[in-house]
This record gives sequence, C-alpha cells and structure tokens, in this order.
Amino acid sequence: MSLDLPTLFITSAIIDLVTSLYFLLAWLSQRSRRIYLWLAASTGCATFGCLLFMSRQAAPDWVAVWLALVCFIQTFAFFLGAVRTAARKPGRPWTLWIGSALWTAACLVPGLYAAEQARNAVASAIIAGYSFAMCLEFLRAGRLGLRFGRLMAGAVLLVHASLSVWTIVYSLINPAVPAPLFEPDLWSAIMLLLNMITYLIMLLAVTTLELDTEALLQHRAARTDSLTGLLNRRAFLEAASDRILRGRQPVALLMLDIDHFKAINDGHGHAAGDAALRAFADEITRQLQGSGPVRRTDAVAAGRLGGEEFACLLPYGSRDRAAAFAEALRIGVARMRVEVEGATLSFTVSAGLAVTEAGTEVDALLRQADKALYAAKHGGRNRVVVAGETPPVRAPEPARQFAVGR
Repeated sequence: MSLDLPTLFITSAIIDLVTSLYFLLAWLSQRSRRIYLWLAASTGCATFGCLLFMSRQAAPDWVAVWLALVCFIQTFAFFLGAVRTAARKPGRPWTLWIGSALWTAACLVPGLYAAEQARNAVASAIIAGYSFAMCLEFLRAGRLGLRFGRLMAGAVLLVHASLSVWTIVYSLINPAVPAPLFEPDLWSAIMLLLNMITYLIMLLAVTTLELDTEALLQHRAARTDSLTGLLNRRAFLEAASDRILRGRQPVALLMLDIDHFKAINDGHGHAAGDAALRAFADEITRQLQGSGPVRRTDAVAAGRLGGEEFACLLPYGSRDRAAAFAEALRIGVARMRVEVEGATLSFTVSAGLAVTEAGTEVDALLRQADKALYAAKHGGRNRVVVAGETPPVRAPEPARQFAVGR
C-alpha cells in the first residue's frame, strides 16, 4: 500500500476540523475551561494550514506557502497556550506570535523565500522550538503532581520536536525534498503521517492531563480549608490517623485555640477575624517549615478543626521537643501584628499537647490534647500545657488592641 500526500493532507484536515469543532463546543458549554478554546484554535489552524497547503497549484505562493505555514506555526503557538493552561501558569502573549513574526521576517529575505528547502527548514525550526518549550513546561510543573501524566506528555512533545529537527536535516541533505504536493515521495508521506499521529497523541495527552489535574485540584480543595489553606477537619483526622497507624515512633498532637477570638470579631468585624485566622495559619506553616529551635521538616500535618481551633500532628518522640515546638509557636504568635483596615491587631494562643506511643487511636490522642488545652485556657491563656503534667504558673501576656474576656 502506498502513501500519497494529498490523501494524507485531506485526512488530516478532516480529523483536525472535527477535533476543532469538538473542542469549540466543549468550550461553549464550559466557558471557564479556557484550555478547550486554546485547543480549538490549535486544531482550527491545523485545518486551515492543510487546506491552504493543498492549494499550491491554484493559489499564489503567499497563500499556499507563507499563510499556510503561518497556520501550521500558530497550531503549535496556540497549543503552547493550552499547555500553559494545563500547567496552571499565566499566559505570555508574546509567545503566541513570535514564531509567525520570525517566519514572516524570514520570508522577506528574497533568497531564502525562493528556496523551498530553506523555507521549510526555518518553519520546522520554529515548530521544534515550540515543542521543546511545551516539553519544558510540563517538566517544570512539578507542583501539580501527576508525575506519570506530565512525563508522558513531555515525552510526546519531545518526540514531536525531534521529528521537526529530523525534517530539517532530511530536507537539507536531500535536494528532491520536499517534493511538489502531487508528486509521490515516500519519506515526505511518512513524515507527514508521523506528525499527524504525534499531534493526535499530544492532544490526547494534554486533555487527559487537564482532566487528571482538575480532579486532583478538586480533591485537594475538598481536603483544604478555604480560608486558611490548611487541611480541613476531616482531612486532618484522616492524615493523623494514617500516620499514627503506619508509624512506629511516638507522636505528639498539638491543639491550638486563639485567645479571645470572639473579641476580635466583635470589636473589629469578621473581616478582621478572617485576617487573624489567615495570619495564624501562616505562622503555623512558617514554624513547621523549620524556623526556630527545633527541626520541624518532618511534621506530618496541620489543620483547622473549626472556628479558631487548630491542630498539628508532630512525629516527635520526646515531650521536650514537642513542647519546644509548641512554645516557639506560642511566642511567634504573640509577636505577630496583623494590619486590617488601618488597625493593628495582635493576639495570643493557648495550646494543649499530648504525646503518646505509636498505635494510639487518634480520637484518644485528641481527647488528651483537648483536656490539656482546656487546662491552658482556664489557667490564664497564652500558655502551653502538656497532658499529664501540672500547668505552669505564669502570668499570661495580654492581647493588644482589646482586653475582652471570653
């Protein structure tokens, strides 16, 4: 069976047209999914590129050569926009048109425009550049997770870029390539077929990655407290239970409650209360990332249990290390200043700490930490109480901006 270029171009145009209509309808039904619009534009440009290139014997060169290759270049420029959308990165408008601008500038050179091999080498180099750029985007999007999907998409793009480079080399070392459209040329037909296949695989890889990424983000959103960005109660309890069951070392559970939080809402409004919760969550995250007197990079989880109550699960085998972490966090919170609509707020936190052997049920650990927190609140607030120990006698540091009891 022989491969002929006209049949392959017609087949490619039909496939690209149907795919473009599919993505356009998908975008019209879900306007928030911009990736569908990018893919519709990419496949639409591929359709027009094939149709214009097939008009070489009927249309002037500026249509069948310059404009056709502009469409092919824009196919990959718009595909780059889809890739950046899938990678959750902001758009770069200049990348959409730099390829076509370079191609147009090359066509303005008389000697280069007259040499078909040189023209196609320039266009293939631009397309290869876009493919390499898309490959790098996927490899850099590590924060999305989905390692296998990213690597698969990156590998497909790398293969396509390699095909473009091979097209350049092959066309430069073979004077008869590319052959006129209606003259048989096996290698040109094979390269076109491979480009068709890799482009379709690229579409499949990117759309699959987008669906997987969306599912992952929704899963994370379902486990995350929308205000503070920490785990919500259910996710924290699941993470804590899993860590306790799997671990072989003692663990510590720290429960935290912002002192006089109702006074913040009553005196400064709920916007101030939300700002205080966010600032407190940021301080927890900062402390867990390693600043302070003890190593915290091995902390397991931090979550908001509800209202102004938070919790941290710490894999510390000794009470002293866990208590040092809790005390450093308490001091850090007391030093915080939160700016809200011209007002400066400060507050303190009470903490209850429970340290137990591995294998203890999380509910039992929560009860111990909660009793310790209760003792801290009734012992004067702004203090850390370890379950099973006598609370320290220490005058609390009063919260600034208000002095309202709870």
